[in-house]
Amino acid sequence: MRIISSLLFMFCLPVAVTATEKRPSLATQLADHYLKSFAEAVQPVAPQAKQGSRVDVTNIHLSPRTERAVVFNEIFAKSDAYQAQCQEAGKLLNPYVWNDLNLFCGTTTTTPDYHFLSRINKTITVLGEVALASFISAPITNLETLTQRQRLIAFLCQNSQLYHDLRNELKNYRTSEKTMLSLWTETDPLYTKEYVKYLTNLFYTSSPASNKSASLLQTKKIWLRDIWNIYSNYIWYPVMGFLSTEIQYFFFKSEKKSHSDHYKGFGTWIPIYNFFHTKLMICLMKQKKTGNRSLLKISTRSIPLMPFILSIRFTNTIEDMPTTKSMQAF
Repeated sequence: MRIISSLLFMFCLPVAVTATEKRPSLATQLADHYLKSFAEAVQPVAPQAKQGSRVDVTNIHLSPRTERAVVFNEIFAKSDAYQAQCQEAGKLLNPYVWNDLNLFCGTTTTTPDYHFLSRINKTITVLGEVALASFISAPITNLETLTQRQRLIAFLCQNSQLYHDLRNELKNYRTSEKTMLSLWTETDPLYTKEYVKYLTNLFYTSSPASNKSASLLQTKKIWLRDIWNIYSNYIWYPVMGFLSTEIQYFFFKSEKKSHSDHYKGFGTWIPIYNFFHTKLMICLMKQKKTGNRSLLKISTRSIPLMPFILSIRFTNTIEDMPTTKSMQAF
C-alpha cells in the first residue's frame, strides 16, 4: 500500500508543480473580477482615411473597461515591482472572499457597478484606481510598511500646498492617460490597414504552410527586417547622401557655395547621428506645412504623453525635498 501511495505521489507531484507555476498573477485575477462591473467594450472601428486626407492621431476611443484591462493585464501583470509587492502582501483574502464581500463587483446583473471599491474610490487616474484595488485585494500585514504609509498620509495632511500640487500634476496626467494606454491596444490611430499590411508582408509569407515553419519565418525576419531594413541603412543612407551631395554640387555650382558647404547637411544621412536634426526638421515641416506626414503624425501622437513624464518627474522630486525628511517626526 505504501508503494502505491508513493508512486501516486510521484506522478501527481509534477502536475501540482505545473499548476502552481501557471497560477495567474494577482493583477490577472483582479481583472477577471473587477472588469465584470463594467459594460462590455465595443470594438472600435479602425480609422479609414480617404486617399490624400489626414488622420486625426489625437482622436482616441477607449472604453472604461478597456482602460482598466490594459492597466491590469498589460502593465501591472508584467511589472516585476508589482509582483514583488504582491508577494510581500499577506494572503488574508482570496477571490472567494472578494465575491462574498462584493469588493469589486455587484451581486445582481442590473447593478454590477455597485460594490465596495466603487463606493470608496476617489482616485484621479486609472492607474491609481487599479493600485487601490490591489491594496484592497491583498492587504499588507507588515507593521513597518503600514506605519510608513500612515506617516506619508500625515505628512501630506500637514503640507496642504504640496498635496494640492500633487493632485494638479495627476490631473494633468489624466488628460493624456487615455493616449498612453491606447499604445497597448489596436485602437491607436496609427494602427491602420496599411500598417497591418506592412507588418504582415514583413514577417509572414503568402503561403499558409510556410507560416507554420518557425525556422523559415525566423530566417525571413533576419534577412528582410534585421539586415535589409535596419543594418543596411548604416551603409545605404550614407552612400545615398554622398551621391546626392555630389550631384547637387555638380549641377548647382555656385561661387557663394563651396564644395564643403554642400556637405553641411550630410549629417542627416547618417543613422543615429541624424536624430539630433529631427527636432529642427519637424519645426521646418510645420512651418512649411509639407514634408513627411508619417513623421509629423508620430510626433503629434507623442506630444500628449508629456504630462505623464512631467508628473513622474514631479512625484520623484518629492523624495528629494528637504521637508520629506521631516516625516520621521510624525
